[in-house]
Amino acid sequence: VLQGLDQLFENGKADEAEDYLTEKLKLAMEEEDFGAILSILNELLGFARETSQYDKCEIYGSQALKLISNSPYKDGIYHATTLLNVANAMRAAGRLKESMEYYQRAETIYMSKLLEKDVAFASLYNNEGLLYEEMGEYEKAEEVLKKALELLAVYPDTEYHQAVSNANLANTMVMLKRMEDARMYAMKALELFAPLKVEDSHKGAALAALGEVEASAGNTEGAIDYYQQAEYLSLIHISEP
Repeated sequence: VLQGLDQLFENGKADEAEDYLTEKLKLAMEEEDFGAILSILNELLGFARETSQYDKCEIYGSQALKLISNSPYKDGIYHATTLLNVANAMRAAGRLKESMEYYQRAETIYMSKLLEKDVAFASLYNNEGLLYEEMGEYEKAEEVLKKALELLAVYPDTEYHQAVSNANLANTMVMLKRMEDARMYAMKALELFAPLKVEDSHKGAALAALGEVEASAGNTEGAIDYYQQAEYLSLIHISEP
């Protein structure tokens, strides 16, 4: 199912993804395949989030949580992952209080099931950091994003995720008016992205932060250049859910 979904995106048929997943969900339900049902619901939830269909986010998220809450996997890692996905969707929908509640529930499960330094916490902290940013609590955002970076630093092959955390921190520093710190984190993000040949919205976030830094320094020409690069990457992200 997931390979078929990847092929749709690769062939520029993203508009067919929801119908494809819905069809596969019906088949999985007929076969009573718990793992497939849960995976597909999470994929539908993610697609609805990326395409701003927030009413569907609530539907798919509720279905996934109801399914896992009535299964032997309740309060396990799959449950935490689903809570994290729902939290991300609620954050995107602007339902920030609900989002925080889901993050906290996911963290409670992680703390009971995983080692303190497990890399899974990094994803949780990174997303919590974004939520704190949207809530205007920038010091808390800085705290949890740095925790994410500390965890990622000890794991191999996490350069992309380190880059994302650095980009997020760069924007937090902008909001805190700490422009030299913002420049440092943004440049580190771009350094990490470079060998990965990444061209996505996360790289765009680092470039936008550099735009803010240059604008604050009165370098209008440099700021515009960074903003235009960020805009281009954001448009790519919008056209490829």
